[in-house]
Amino acid sequence: MAALLSLALSMPNYAEDQKPKLECTITSYAKIYYVTTENSHPNKRQYKSSTCPTAINQKFSKLLLNYAGRVKGSYLANVNPSMFLPYKIIVEPKWITITPIKELINSSSALAAPWFLSSISMIGSNNQITSDHELQFNFNCINCDQPGNRSLKMVVNNPNNGHKNINWLSVVVGKKTSALIATRDLGVTNQRLAASSFKIATVTTTTSRSYNYFLDQERLRFYKLNKPLSTNQPLKRTDLIPIPLIQMGDMVKTVFKKNGLTLRGVARATQRGEQGDLIQLSSISGKQRLIGKVIDYKQVEVQL
Repeated sequence: MAALLSLALSMPNYAEDQKPKLECTITSYAKIYYVTTENSHPNKRQYKSSTCPTAINQKFSKLLLNYAGRVKGSYLANVNPSMFLPYKIIVEPKWITITPIKELINSSSALAAPWFLSSISMIGSNNQITSDHELQFNFNCINCDQPGNRSLKMVVNNPNNGHKNINWLSVVVGKKTSALIATRDLGVTNQRLAASSFKIATVTTTTSRSYNYFLDQERLRFYKLNKPLSTNQPLKRTDLIPIPLIQMGDMVKTVFKKNGLTLRGVARATQRGEQGDLIQLSSISGKQRLIGKVIDYKQVEVQL
């Protein structure tokens, strides 16, 4: 018993060790507007003054960019106190408003639906704009009604002191559009595609080539893949190879149409054809020559 008591007394009191022993204060700006959290290097622009060590200030700066909206300073100080040990931090002012500039642009008239910013970065080293007062933002973007890389002019007005600053942003404009995406991994085979292997979904494109997406599920069976397709990958026209529906010498069903009348018959294909191709046909006797459009497997439509 004495040995157990001695061991217990010699073990460190972790709860006591984890209590902050020092105190410091960070005075933040009341308004923080940031461009992006990617590759963001914490800097003193997020706070006006601090009695905390540099390492604590950097942790606080990173913590700030995890939030958007109006946040209490006391909440930021106590949301994860262990990250600031051995310090207990006090955060001023009482309320801090954190706003992603990307949200301001997406909700402004600079971009009209369905266009939106896919990515954004500020030209230059500064990644944030700070103030103790509400700022006014105006955005102007040329050709932002098209997807791709663009330059966006951002004018920041401070009504409190009348100051105006101009910043330039590098942005990528995207658009949401519909596409057929693979429901499973698909390899390259000679088999025609099945509609059950795809579904309609909304995807984001940052190029003007959204027309390249293939959307006709009914016509999938006329094609095969020319490269593997991963699950959830959009299907493009360039991913497809037409499958020959008719070979030379095939006996084909022929639909004759004239003045609203439809007749059906049989003819012999004298050419190979894919869906939509115009091919030559001959009658069974070989005495007549016709031109027909391939509409399905071994089916041709002839306009008389």
